Amino acid sequence: MNFSPLPLTAFAFLLGIVALFFLPDLSPVHFAAGLLPAALIALLWLKKWRLTVLFFLAGFFYAALVAGNQLTRILPQSQAGKTIQLDGIVEGLPDRQGRVVRFNFNVFHSSSIDGRAIRGRIRVSDYRKKTIDPQPGEAWRLLLRAKSPHGFANPAGFDYEKWLFSQRIIATAYIRKNVRKNKAKRPEVNHRLPDMDRSAVIDRMRLRIAAQIKKSLPDSSFRGIITALATGDRRAITSQQWSVLQTTGTSHLMAISGLHVGLVAGIAFFLFRFLFATVPQLPLLIPSHKAAAVVAMSCATFYSLMAGFSLPTQRALLMLTVLMVAIILRRRVRALDILSLTLLLVLILDPLSILSAGFWLSFAAVAMILYILQQRSHRNDWTESSTFKTVNMQLKLSLMMAPATLIFFQQIPLSGPVANLVAIPVVAFLIVPLVLLASLSFLLFGGGFVEHNLYRLADYVLQLLWTLLESLARATEALPFSVEHSAVALAGLVFTILVLMLPAGLKIRKLALVGLLAFFFPLHSQLREGEFRVILLDVGQGLSAVIMTGRHALLFDTGARFSKRFNAGDAVVLPVLKSLSINRLDTLIVSHGDNDHSGGVQKVLAGMEVKQVITNEKIIDTGDGTKVTPCRAGLQWQWEGVSFRILHPDTDGTTMSNNASCVLHVKSSFASILLPADIEEEAEKEIISRYPDTLRSNILIAGHHGSNTSSSDDFINAVSPQLVLFPAGWRNRYHHPAKKVLHRLAIRQIKSMITGECGAITIRVAEAGVSAWSWRQSNRKIWDVSEIDRRCSKVVIGLSEISAF
Repeated sequence: MNFSPLPLTAFAFLLGIVALFFLPDLSPVHFAAGLLPAALIALLWLKKWRLTVLFFLAGFFYAALVAGNQLTRILPQSQAGKTIQLDGIVEGLPDRQGRVVRFNFNVFHSSSIDGRAIRGRIRVSDYRKKTIDPQPGEAWRLLLRAKSPHGFANPAGFDYEKWLFSQRIIATAYIRKNVRKNKAKRPEVNHRLPDMDRSAVIDRMRLRIAAQIKKSLPDSSFRGIITALATGDRRAITSQQWSVLQTTGTSHLMAISGLHVGLVAGIAFFLFRFLFATVPQLPLLIPSHKAAAVVAMSCATFYSLMAGFSLPTQRALLMLTVLMVAIILRRRVRALDILSLTLLLVLILDPLSILSAGFWLSFAAVAMILYILQQRSHRNDWTESSTFKTVNMQLKLSLMMAPATLIFFQQIPLSGPVANLVAIPVVAFLIVPLVLLASLSFLLFGGGFVEHNLYRLADYVLQLLWTLLESLARATEALPFSVEHSAVALAGLVFTILVLMLPAGLKIRKLALVGLLAFFFPLHSQLREGEFRVILLDVGQGLSAVIMTGRHALLFDTGARFSKRFNAGDAVVLPVLKSLSINRLDTLIVSHGDNDHSGGVQKVLAGMEVKQVITNEKIIDTGDGTKVTPCRAGLQWQWEGVSFRILHPDTDGTTMSNNASCVLHVKSSFASILLPADIEEEAEKEIISRYPDTLRSNILIAGHHGSNTSSSDDFINAVSPQLVLFPAGWRNRYHHPAKKVLHRLAIRQIKSMITGECGAITIRVAEAGVSAWSWRQSNRKIWDVSEIDRRCSKVVIGLSEISAF
């Protein structure tokens, strides 16, 4: 059997790209480029692995070229916050939430900022009362306030900056009014440029289909899923529906993916070949299988375009194209070679695609299926049955995909095999064909009886399926897991799967027990008596902090609720808690009722078991097993040698009063930290008079995000911190932390860090001392263009300093 070099070379090309994106920046690439001639000369003597190494280097430097080009186009932070007039084209489907509209804007002309013109894709938001109504392909002249890409930086959660980079978005912006007083000199902005419009037939067709589905299913709760299956637009799927889909491992079915593209191509191929062969003269002119291959590729291409040409559809379309070309040319091509060639083409077209989870999940799933299909089983009537093959395939695929699911979603859907056994055939052979027939009927004949009833029938079938999925989601929770918290556990799972998937003849499957022990009982670096860890999360202009001792966890505030669809509770707090393997909170403290501190409470309570809530606010839906305790000065407890004490308020708090905030003091024999929430100078004076001798703390989380109304001279002197942390958003409109507060710290030579600049800040209190480090500084990535200053550097407070303190 001839060995094909294609799989190995494609894999080497992928490894080269992956190696590039593990770098913190592109500076090592210049050094590597200097060594490239010597490396190429050395390849002359390396015969066996020459091609593999060459493709690895090609992948590395090709990705560096693409990434470098993208970085040069990104708006620098020094130019952020400036207003600029831009001409561009609306790309894709605009996203409207209430009166707010967001869309991608491809700029072809701009006024200059500091002598530099903007060219590229910008993510635009319109928050004004009278928003524009952009349509795909339309040209607009807009007045925008632009800023460089920036998002939250935390140990877990959605990486907005990485997503913007992978989508080649060079800046974000919002539309501004023209406020120039002189109307005669005021340029006309925020209007259409109809002469510059470009064709966007497919996107407008997607909008028409989405509007028709809304008209046909006005009251259906599954309209978002039907729209996703028809057009690839998943924005209308609710968070509750996504939760059910993720818990049951069926989220891949509810949007256009490789499965659906392959289904469309298969139906088109066999149906057209049958119809083509019914006319005797036609096969004499061109073989029916060749004609059917061309039609199948055309249908798959059209369906992929309807889905917005997402990565899974790209992969499926390229694989189908290679397969259909082989059919036309009557060439026999191995499935593994088709997959490898597809991988190579996808990476050449877009090396940034490896930054998405969809890339790894889609290619891994196909590779696993190919491996399972080539395995031989003992022949008997039972194992040869289609039912056994189907169940065997699904169970093995779910097991083999478990590591990838853990890495990207931090959980294993335990009901996934059962749910997919039912959902895959129902969605693939009932719901998707009904949706496609309805959409095709609408495009060809317009809205009518046929299209309307086909959509309704698809909705009815989906309702029946959803009943099962919800039951499975309630019966079996997804198994939470943290890759960051225990790489040993992940290695144990991978080892177990490898052993189980190897041929049974090797007789080594008992070794899987070793991997299972490592997975279920991993080694953790436990905090000792008196040690604790604090993570001040980056939640923008808000506050949320996780405090951990050896066996307990506390959450202080939950960040803000930014909109109906975006909430710090489930966007940041819950992912970080899961990444730390925290499955239950012993205590949740809600300092006061302001949105930037309590907006994420309901999402946290809905997503995690909470034993006790300490607050003076009215918290609803706490659950039957959750105890609610008023926040009062004097309340105290101890966990593993770490004492927790509420210092304020001594009376009932009120919802909107900053001075009624809960103030928490955490102290051990090694160090202490003070969390004053949003108290201002009046409350600071009360606390100083009440605790004149016990207020001193090594670390202070600045009150009211560093506002000038807090962190008074007297308070700083009383606390006498060695490090001050500011939970303030990047370029926030309040200009926190205030310059006066920073000056007070500077004259006392107190170090400080800001979450908006540094990302999440971790403090480790141990017997040897206190260390604090920022997420951006310690986990720098190529796509991070933020200008980190020395304030984000690691801070170490030695034992001698603490003793003197």
